[in-house]
Amino acid sequence: INEDGMEYRDTPPIRFLGIGLVVLILMVGLVTWINLARPWLGVRFEPTSAGAVEIAAIARQSPLAREAMGATVVQIAAGGATGGAADGASVPLIATDLTDEPDKLITYEAYNDFLARQGRLAGVLAAPEVTLVLADGRALTVQPLPKRPLADLPLGYWIQIGAGTIGILVAGWVLALRPNDLAARYLMLTAVALALAAFTAATYSSRELAWPAAAFYRLSSLNSLGTLSFGGGMIGVFSYYRSALLPHWVMPPILLVICLLTLAHVTQVMPNISIGLHAMIVGLLVAILVAIGEQYRRSRGDPVARAGVRWIGQSFLIGVGGCVAIISTPPLLGVESIFDQSLAFGFLIVLFVGIAIGVARHRLFDLEGWSFSLLFYLSAAFVFLGLDALFLYVLTLDRVPALALALFAVAFLYLPVRDWLWRRLMTPAETENDALMFRLAAVAFATGPKERQSEWGTLWRDWFQPMRVEVLEAPIPVTPKVAAGGGELLVPGLGDLPGLRLIWKRKGRRLFSPRDAETVERLIRLLTGLSETRDSYQRGVLEERSRISRDMHDNIGIQLLGALHSGEPARKDGMIREALAELRVIVSGDLPGQTGEMGQAGDVLGELRHELGEVLAAAGVVLDWRSTPEADRCSLPSAQALALRAVMREAVSNVLAHAGATRVDVRTTTRDGGIHLSFEDDGKGPAIGAVAAPNRGNGLKNMRSRMESLGGKFLESHRESPQSPAGMRLEFSLPSAASGGAA
Repeated sequence: INEDGMEYRDTPPIRFLGIGLVVLILMVGLVTWINLARPWLGVRFEPTSAGAVEIAAIARQSPLAREAMGATVVQIAAGGATGGAADGASVPLIATDLTDEPDKLITYEAYNDFLARQGRLAGVLAAPEVTLVLADGRALTVQPLPKRPLADLPLGYWIQIGAGTIGILVAGWVLALRPNDLAARYLMLTAVALALAAFTAATYSSRELAWPAAAFYRLSSLNSLGTLSFGGGMIGVFSYYRSALLPHWVMPPILLVICLLTLAHVTQVMPNISIGLHAMIVGLLVAILVAIGEQYRRSRGDPVARAGVRWIGQSFLIGVGGCVAIISTPPLLGVESIFDQSLAFGFLIVLFVGIAIGVARHRLFDLEGWSFSLLFYLSAAFVFLGLDALFLYVLTLDRVPALALALFAVAFLYLPVRDWLWRRLMTPAETENDALMFRLAAVAFATGPKERQSEWGTLWRDWFQPMRVEVLEAPIPVTPKVAAGGGELLVPGLGDLPGLRLIWKRKGRRLFSPRDAETVERLIRLLTGLSETRDSYQRGVLEERSRISRDMHDNIGIQLLGALHSGEPARKDGMIREALAELRVIVSGDLPGQTGEMGQAGDVLGELRHELGEVLAAAGVVLDWRSTPEADRCSLPSAQALALRAVMREAVSNVLAHAGATRVDVRTTTRDGGIHLSFEDDGKGPAIGAVAAPNRGNGLKNMRSRMESLGGKFLESHRESPQSPAGMRLEFSLPSAASGGAA
């Protein structure tokens, strides 16, 4: 059950696609078989400008003699040439009989007359013999072949079948990957409706001459249902893509209303076809555009979502806009369409490919430039077709001059304007600000010099699209500089990044300007800030690692050694638990010495004496700790207390791990108002001359670092003279709290 409370069942994508593919193949096979199982003359008829019908082509397998090529047919009759109308039905041929889409007719009267004539012509073609009466008085009798060859199906048939097939495949693929997505489900409904409209239109629009009236009516009605359901499905797609504009229960009633309006159209309740069908199509188009606009508005502030809505909206405008312009606009304007309807279904292929990319893959920024480019080039096709139709049908020019003028207008008027719009609209947005920040971050946070240099070059290639990029040799400019009359832009280096020479902006189509140099300077400042942020981050990481390592070395080691030397299991377990607890504190960074609180040295020293005495006693080492009253009364900030605990624990840890001592003496006194501790053991001590060696262990380095960071001092020496070493002496001095050294 999804978040809207609707129940879904999961079906494996492979099974879903497999079943859908089998059904699709059966549908295409059935439609093709229906088109081939018709009597066939092997003739391609075309209307003439005078409203007559002529033989434009004769197939090689046709029973008709080829000398009839180009002849005008005035009548077609069932029976032999001598029998004429007495032997069977006879029907005059007119140009309207060749209409590929009866919905192009404006009135229902014209539609019904067309169907009646189609029925009479189909009856003639079903006869064993058919006579074609020509305008020159000849009568040619032929025996139609029982089946139509597959190769005779026109290109328009395959375009329409392809549109329906691609729609089903794309929508099925999306639905298989997103079965619980309402937008994907309505996309599937849209594809099914498209297939219904396309397959029925392919059947009657590719007929040789006629279909039986009843069959034609059913096919045309199903085509209208598919067309209007396609619009309803698209409303569903854009109502739920990205944002839910409607509750999920609203769409089924909308689809029901569309079905009822379709029924009103096919039963001819509406005033005419223009209102019953084409006005409905335009109304659905407006509703879809409103949904797209609302989705675009809601995506404000989300560039990824906005790019997706823009891409899908453009795909819709190109695909459905072209289809509506070809099919519905001419009848609404009361003029005859000059385009074959198969071209309209070709536009719908663009729609489904665009939706598949936008909905399923979501590679939106990669396609942003492509979407605008595709829009402009398809607009050029629209302009060309419109101008050609204008010159041909409005200005009544011949075909060749009309075509030449349309090409001239597109090449010398539209394309320059398109290029200007491209520069104005796309150049400022060639790299979005968020994408640019990602690119700058990729340079700043690259893992190594080689990767940084690679990202550095990619940054400028993406931003300026130069024809060539070269590494600058000395001298390298300190600031960006335009050179070679605008043909080059010199980019200064930054740290380990080399200076670059960018040659010819926009692949040679533009010159560099001072504004470009200012842009480079601004980007370098941003990159410098990001690099400093990276360095600060890395320093923080290293400092935190060093702190954790130092605290673990100084504080955890003594507790683990104490547990190791303890002979009491309960005590051993307790010390291990304490070590684990302190380890968690160290890793979390929530250390007790970071609060800035002030305490008494006697409390801290007493706790240390007790803790370290137990550890040493468990190892058989005697602890003699003596403290003066003045030292116990000293104020001890929390940071100093933390440092004293760490250095004393590390000192005892060294005694247990390395010294082999039997006795430890600790003395605490005051010195210059601060506290002073001495720590001595009677162990073997370091070798003569090794006390100040630079390669001593981390423990002594940590002690010195802790004391000096608080303004104190750390001294290490032999317990006795260097000539007779016996044990180690450590001295720790911390300044008084009043001196500020512990801050």
